[in-house]
Amino acid sequence: MKICWTFVLMFFYSSLLIAEQNHSLIRRVTVFPIFTTAEHTKSAEKTWWKIREKLTFDKRFLVASRNFLIKKDVYQKRKELKPADAIILGQLLDAHAVMTTFLDKRTMHMHAYETKNGLLLWKSKIKLHPSLPVQEQLEDAGVKLVNDFMASVPYQGYLFLDKIVGKPVYQDGSDYMIKAKLSELSRAKVGDIAQIIKLKSKTFDPLFLNATDLEIVAEGRIVKLEKYGVVTILLERHIDLNNFKEYDLVRIPSEYKRISELFKIQDGLKKRIGSEYYSPEVTEETEKVKERKPLIAALTFIVNIAAFLLLAL
Repeated sequence: MKICWTFVLMFFYSSLLIAEQNHSLIRRVTVFPIFTTAEHTKSAEKTWWKIREKLTFDKRFLVASRNFLIKKDVYQKRKELKPADAIILGQLLDAHAVMTTFLDKRTMHMHAYETKNGLLLWKSKIKLHPSLPVQEQLEDAGVKLVNDFMASVPYQGYLFLDKIVGKPVYQDGSDYMIKAKLSELSRAKVGDIAQIIKLKSKTFDPLFLNATDLEIVAEGRIVKLEKYGVVTILLERHIDLNNFKEYDLVRIPSEYKRISELFKIQDGLKKRIGSEYYSPEVTEETEKVKERKPLIAALTFIVNIAAFLLLAL
């Protein structure tokens, strides 16, 4: 009985531990060769290169090279991974996420694992057409799957530390500003809403597929577009500014919607975000301005009276 209760408590504790973990930026990704039968090796290798090309096309992700995988002695086909394997591979390859692709009969699967905890981050699959040769369908299926992965990521960039400014948040007069790094092919424009978010999973299901809590800790609007996907954002509401750091997750709702409509696989599409809510610590800059205005007006009035009296003397 004692052993049973110990097991229950350990399971409960591990559940809480996983649920309370904040998701960190996925930027460095390792894509393993596609697991297929020998007859499809040539088309599978071509598809593997195409998947890597799609991931790196807009420089949103950095993908490990073939030579690097060979050097680390991990260039091999893989199917589903255990959490321990994903963690070890992530440490060995210095990757935030690892991806596997495999063919099961006439269904192509793709999985992405977060290496911080080894848990499944995202997965999807495509059934190949029964009347067409498998080798003629692999590349198209692989591209659709990797596009679906990129469309499923609920953030489009990260907090960028300007080396000249030297800190994540800086002031421009009375305004608080941040810089964010987006995809170089981003369609974000001046005036678009931008948010700094935190992601937490409420279940053991893949983070990007099911009930995920998205906490908005800051919100503002893009006021300037710079080179290489860098944008300047004017903060309009936020938590304590000292809590922000480089690589915090940045979400552009308009970009998320555009990419989702373009690339998400619609068949059997699950809800991506469980709930969106503002952190209770968020305060609006407009409210702070309103609070300061009466004080500023009173001080101005006192200064004017003092000046008038001095002139009278």
